[in-house]
Amino acid sequence: MKRAGIVRQDPAIQKMLSIFPYSINLYMDYPQQEISLLDFETYGLDRLQQLRDVENAYVRSITNTSDLVQISKKYIPVNPNSNNFKDTNPMKYLEEIKERYSQRLKDYISHFVLRLAYCQTEDLREWFIKQESGLLQMRCKNPLLSTEEKNSFINSLNLNMQEVSTKEKKELENELRSIIKIQDSNVRNEDMVQAELSKKYYKLPFEDVVDLVQSRSVYLRRGMAYIREEDIISLIVHIFKENLRNSLERLSNIYTKLLREDEERIGPILTNISRQYIDDDYSGKVDSNITHNDIPRLSKYFPLCMRHLQDQLQIDSHLRHGGRMQYGLFLKGIGMSLQESLIFWKIAFSKKITEDQFNKNYAYNIRHNYGQEGKRTNYSPYSCAKIIMTNPPSTGDHHGCPFRHASLDTLSKMLKHAGVRENRIPEICSYAKEGHYQIACTRMLEIITGADNGERLTENVSHPNKYFEQCYPGSEYNKNHKLPDTNNNDDFMDI
Repeated sequence: MKRAGIVRQDPAIQKMLSIFPYSINLYMDYPQQEISLLDFETYGLDRLQQLRDVENAYVRSITNTSDLVQISKKYIPVNPNSNNFKDTNPMKYLEEIKERYSQRLKDYISHFVLRLAYCQTEDLREWFIKQESGLLQMRCKNPLLSTEEKNSFINSLNLNMQEVSTKEKKELENELRSIIKIQDSNVRNEDMVQAELSKKYYKLPFEDVVDLVQSRSVYLRRGMAYIREEDIISLIVHIFKENLRNSLERLSNIYTKLLREDEERIGPILTNISRQYIDDDYSGKVDSNITHNDIPRLSKYFPLCMRHLQDQLQIDSHLRHGGRMQYGLFLKGIGMSLQESLIFWKIAFSKKITEDQFNKNYAYNIRHNYGQEGKRTNYSPYSCAKIIMTNPPSTGDHHGCPFRHASLDTLSKMLKHAGVRENRIPEICSYAKEGHYQIACTRMLEIITGADNGERLTENVSHPNKYFEQCYPGSEYNKNHKLPDTNNNDDFMDI
């Protein structure tokens, strides 16, 4: 039997080791390997599920290291390098190398599959960049990642930074002390401060660590940012974001040309993968007996986007096409029948439109949404992603996502009108301002239902109808979940 030392020298093994030497990757070069169409689609869908889990982890503010490690490898596992295999166990070493290569090949290709699928619009690109950056941070913080592998990876990047000399660190001791206290409130005594000061520090152009500058976690001097060794992760993530953003923009410009020869084979797969996120299908019903008379009573359980449409419908006795589609399919999703829907809209429009005008201009579209006209397609309610990313509202429109499309001032007024107490509104608005629209909606749901007080668990909001399921006490969902009475919730005003 070959000894492991000899196995390591095998050209095939050396090639596998050289292609993916690290468990961390910035995906700088396009993959050259050939895979089947089935693997192409499977890898892409697995990557999408992985990124959704990453997004959920940050929504939930999960910080436990072991939890993050499990999340980061659920669908796309990438094990760090291991030096545990000795010369006396060559076959085990060979199996480990093959498994490592297989993992990293899937990781690499799946990333580029999603690059193609998510390059076509700005919203898709930004979502992809945000989640990929989160996944990179998780992997960088994996406790199984050895110092040797991490340092070797960092050295391979040839970063534009230099180590701060002992002399210069001594000169800046007071300034570095203040940064240490900002970075870690647990550093309380002189011994702990000295321990932090004894670590390696690096300096580099401040624009390379914008995230750290914004959080005031670095010392700035003459255009240079001084950072601790462990903060190099922020630099790596910044580089990754910029490279990925530029790559996605280039792909967007050449997407049609790039797929010209494979449009029939690959095009439908990429469309399916991208729409897996946008078209978060909803097929459940809250109550099949909901009538047009129930809507005013139920609207306080609606998500903000649908509550706003109901309010405007009552004020204007009309909604434009985008609003009618978004709201009409939502009402269908909560269990309103076609007949009840026709009655609801006819009454809502009655102040401005006669019954004949309604039957002539609007009834067909309502029946169409229920699959009773045209191609008889049974349309599903819009997901959050679809509302956020497609058909933005123009002047006079009321559809869309308030967290995405309304000004902060307007959003604050809408939240107050929806019954959220003023002291909780800034928190929700801060998520919207940072582009975390579904997180903002989830926080609103948690505040309204009392879930943020530990009364019950709330699932992340990815669909307006799922929001309603969780908020409405009479839903099937809440039969097995404890739901506090919102009338007794101090953070919610029943108005």
